[in-house]
Amino acid sequence: MKSLLFFGPLRSWFALLCLLPLPSPAAEFSSEPAKPWSATGRVTTPDGKPLAGVEIWAHTGIGSLKRAAVAKTGEDGKYSIAFGRGALMPIAETNLQVANLTAHRTGYFETNLNRQGARAGALKAVSAEDLKNYHVAPEQLFLPDKPQTIDFVMAPAGQVKGTLLGTGSFPRLPPQAYRTAPGEEQPIAGATVLERGPLSKWRVWIVGRELPPASSVLASAETDPEGNFEFDSIPLGFDWQFQVESHEPRVEPKSPPFRLESPGAKSFELELLSAAKELRLAPKAGG
Repeated sequence: MKSLLFFGPLRSWFALLCLLPLPSPAAEFSSEPAKPWSATGRVTTPDGKPLAGVEIWAHTGIGSLKRAAVAKTGEDGKYSIAFGRGALMPIAETNLQVANLTAHRTGYFETNLNRQGARAGALKAVSAEDLKNYHVAPEQLFLPDKPQTIDFVMAPAGQVKGTLLGTGSFPRLPPQAYRTAPGEEQPIAGATVLERGPLSKWRVWIVGRELPPASSVLASAETDPEGNFEFDSIPLGFDWQFQVESHEPRVEPKSPPFRLESPGAKSFELELLSAAKELRLAPKAGG
């Protein structure tokens, strides 16, 4: 094996390079500070009374958000929460990312759909221009040692119960089992012809034009063997639609809009017409 020899200036430069410290990945990408951002606030009912037992969720990150922390209100309705980054970037960078706070309690909904909690977080100051992509103002930016105050108002919510029926020819497998990834072989499912028959293990979503921060749906559920589904804590006074998956890619039929005006349960019947890709909606008798 031949050895490498260095002479003159080249040897001097090589010796100098050997003395230089190597970059430290741990120093470049660090989980510290662990919880640089914090918030305090109060959760009340519409008439101003404190509401205890409300969970405050912090979600952070870029693209896919991660739950960074959870806090709970006390008898006085107050909470305090500290949380960290969902996406770790080099510590020397701003680490600008989404930082959302939302309030949750079963049977209640936040009257502003938690939109006041839609924020951003960074480890250092960020220009107003950079914040435009996050749709937040400079005063809505979480920074280390600069806690924010975010209050929430929660009111009794509605409950939705329903049954998903199918009319027409449907593969025997539910859509999530029938669909395949590109390049995969289509499963052999066979088909069944239904006349207002229950669709089991189908996913149902509630969607709307107004949604909580970073949400594409309000809620999701899966039907039981009788085609039944149920949703809790549905906000009142907003227009919602049911949406269901189908066996065809990018085909997810929506129902006509519906609105809940008062707390309590309301029952619906959904009928999916396979031929027309139409989702009919009708209140159930007595619901």
